[in-house]
Amino acid sequence: MEKAQCDISILDRLEKLENININKNIDNISKKTLNWLFNFNLLHSQNIKNFKEGKYIIFGSYIWPDADALELRLANDFVVWLFIFDDYIDESFSKNIDSVIQTINNLKDFVNNIQFQSNLFYNNIIKLFQDWYKRYKKYAELFYINDFNFCFTNYLNACLSELELKQNQEISKIKEYMIVRRDLGAIRPCFNMIKYMVKLNSLNFTHEENILIQQLSDYATDHVIFVNDIISYNKENNNNDISNIVIIYVKKYNLTLNDALNKTCLEANKTLYNFRYIKDNINNKNIAKYAEWLEKWMMGHIEWCKITNRFDLYTRI
Repeated sequence: MEKAQCDISILDRLEKLENININKNIDNISKKTLNWLFNFNLLHSQNIKNFKEGKYIIFGSYIWPDADALELRLANDFVVWLFIFDDYIDESFSKNIDSVIQTINNLKDFVNNIQFQSNLFYNNIIKLFQDWYKRYKKYAELFYINDFNFCFTNYLNACLSELELKQNQEISKIKEYMIVRRDLGAIRPCFNMIKYMVKLNSLNFTHEENILIQQLSDYATDHVIFVNDIISYNKENNNNDISNIVIIYVKKYNLTLNDALNKTCLEANKTLYNFRYIKDNINNKNIAKYAEWLEKWMMGHIEWCKITNRFDLYTRI
């Protein structure tokens, strides 16, 4: 496989909004999030520098620019937890994959109100999630909690599937990859929080309107996948990861790296075009607001990718 590097300037080929707003509430919640992580011993003097340089604590301010302070704290703490969990999986994969699998299963059991299969791997990552989840349940209505549980369980199942593929170094076809990847990135649980923030309850809409909501969500999810796989290519290629569309194009379809990157950029722009076509023809105000927040999520994601060191080689929290 090519060892050529993907330059961050490739993000300039992506369609963007002219102006990106950043949520100013982040200034008031950052310290609370830091203390939260310190209290659960997941942030300490050895990794605080990497955490700050990764800009993890301000990710939410880019992707939820219109959330109020309470909403932003909830949503931002969740994505911070996701980064920590993702690094835990990467670091533990070669050392103790059984602990990773059991941790994932324990998280599934927790959100589905099932007694843990094993307390052996009841670790601080699970405890941190439990603390966050209790806060979310305090504020979100039952519909959004149930929707989150469904999306989050699918995310955890996708993590288990990826572990198996990685163990076997089995590279998927593009269509199969995209089906699993929609859940693997935990994007759908994040979009669940947009529904919570804009009060988008599918029970209040017609079947046709719910199909429209799903189309918007799928296009937005795919766009985030394409952008993430472009910017993370260097790191994931270096780590011999295979859950990346650019790597699949190169390794399974024999494209050059440049052609694979160009193709993925085109797919991202095409997906955004399809999303905007639907968005511009929405008649329902509530669905239109959801689409507006989705678009800001996608655009904020691109801008955050330009300032984080998350995708540098060997970088972890």
